[in-house]
Amino acid sequence: MRGIKFRGWAKVYEKWVYGYYVKFSNMHYIRSVDVYGYEDLYQVDPKSVGQYTECKSVEGEDIYEGDIIVWLDSDGIERRNIIEFVNGGFVVCNNRYNLGSYCTYENQPKIIGNTYENTELIKELEK
Repeated sequence: MRGIKFRGWAKVYEKWVYGYYVKFSNMHYIRSVDVYGYEDLYQVDPKSVGQYTECKSVEGEDIYEGDIIVWLDSDGIERRNIIEFVNGGFVVCNNRYNLGSYCTYENQPKIIGNTYENTELIKELEK
């Protein structure tokens, strides 16, 4: 069974935190467990929360919902898109491609940013 992992931006610590997503009342948290088994609960900005897609970038980084990627389509054309969770699966936003099919050795995407920290990249995609 695969583990479901999330990330979120902990404003107080000004860093990304990774683990389980917890929503309690109107508060949003990421519960992380370190290698020694110690647990921490970080309050995060709900707009920053994204789920791990089970895919890796060409650099071996985990790809999360909300990441902005560059990838080559089947015609060798470079595309820039946002990863979103739509209808029960992760897709490359705008073109509605299934992300899983682009995690092959030939087409592994490169992460160039995310929708939380890199709003200028979103504006570029809208042009």
